Amino acid sequence: MPRRSGDAPTVAVLFSGGRDSALAALLLAPAYDVTLVTGSAGLTDDWTYARDAARALAADARAVRPTERGTVGDFDPDFRRVDLDGDVFETAARRVVADGHPRAAVQRLHEHALERVAARAFDAVADGTRVRAMADRRLRVERGPSETVGRADYEGELRALVREGGGSVTDLFPEHEQSRVTGLRAGGDEGESGDDDGKS
Repeated sequence: MPRRSGDAPTVAVLFSGGRDSALAALLLAPAYDVTLVTGSAGLTDDWTYARDAARALAADARAVRPTERGTVGDFDPDFRRVDLDGDVFETAARRVVADGHPRAAVQRLHEHALERVAARAFDAVADGTRVRAMADRRLRVERGPSETVGRADYEGELRALVREGGGSVTDLFPEHEQSRVTGLRAGGDEGESGDDDGKS
């Protein structure tokens, strides 16, 4: 059950450990009791990347001396792993192979995660879509190819299933840069701008 801080409404932020979902959580924290939620079918241990990113953000936020109420120093979210249905992942893996790319499959997994989290006792559910423009100013981010940057989005488990089924991950998943949050930038220093694949 999500905790409540006074009268603050609760929000579950779908959290992969990437910059978009991290910034969404930081932006919501002054007005909501935030719980970071990552979904996993238990096919891999990728969900631990989100847990580690959540710990890093919370530790950095505790080290920041807030200058006013509602700053990042108030950020102390809970973290939860939500179990996703392995059958939905199996269907998504077949979809990747049939389509020749992962877009629709990843979208279906995102919808499945939203459904699972929305069924829990939160006042709202959020994700990291559309916050990318601000992320680099506020977050320390590790970037690199999907295969080398550990993160807890659905793609890692989806890749594992496609690989297990004999599919060619390199042929089906386009090369793109991923991101993983390693902490907060001191004083909101400007970071390099960049784009990831839109998964938070």
